[in-house]
Amino acid sequence: MLLETTNLRKKFGEVVAMDGLDFTLDKGEVRAIIGPNGAGKTTFFNLLTGALPVDDGQIKFKGDDITNEKIDMIAQMGMIRKFQTPSVYEELTIEEHFNIAANPSRMSDTKTRKGWALEKVGLENRVDEKAGSLDHGNKQWLEIGMILAADPDLLLLDEPTAGMTVEETNKTMKLIGHLNEKEDISVITIEHDLQFVRDLGASITVLHQGKNVAEGSIDQIESDPYVKQIYIGED
Repeated sequence: MLLETTNLRKKFGEVVAMDGLDFTLDKGEVRAIIGPNGAGKTTFFNLLTGALPVDDGQIKFKGDDITNEKIDMIAQMGMIRKFQTPSVYEELTIEEHFNIAANPSRMSDTKTRKGWALEKVGLENRVDEKAGSLDHGNKQWLEIGMILAADPDLLLLDEPTAGMTVEETNKTMKLIGHLNEKEDISVITIEHDLQFVRDLGASITVLHQGKNVAEGSIDQIESDPYVKQIYIGED
């Protein structure tokens, strides 16, 4: 078991954002998290990565209890998150971004790892360009590449194809699939595009009101009457 949460709870005042969530992810798995707005998807990522404190429950990663661990420690352990909106330093070059991201505590050859990550996201010939010159899709890939340079075991991707063209979406899908199948990197992605989830071959967890209400393949989820009611059938 790579990741496990037990009875995970989080409140904001009187609002229950995470209501006793139980979740498991095996090593090597790709999982998509879906659900209506306010379901708790972003809160879940915030709790996993230490961006928010857990009110109750437990998070275990690679067998270790990381509940309320510091953000940097969780990242150093190999769980790294990409946010939905690219957050790059406009005036820094692509190479400078990768120098910041590389995690020498998790690898013996950071130079080789950086070169590998640059090649995976197609930026190996643009290292001297400033990030501000990149289009939206390449900024997204720059951030994914920075995560890869940090040598992750688990990628947390928050709507990685948001704002992308169809071609860019397909490239991102192939990249994630390759990282999972060939590089043994596990992935959890928050995603609204069910066709992307289908093409990725991900299993699905459906969140609603901070609870895990359904899990299964895309076909199982799309035929689930309750999921249709709360999510798929929404206008």
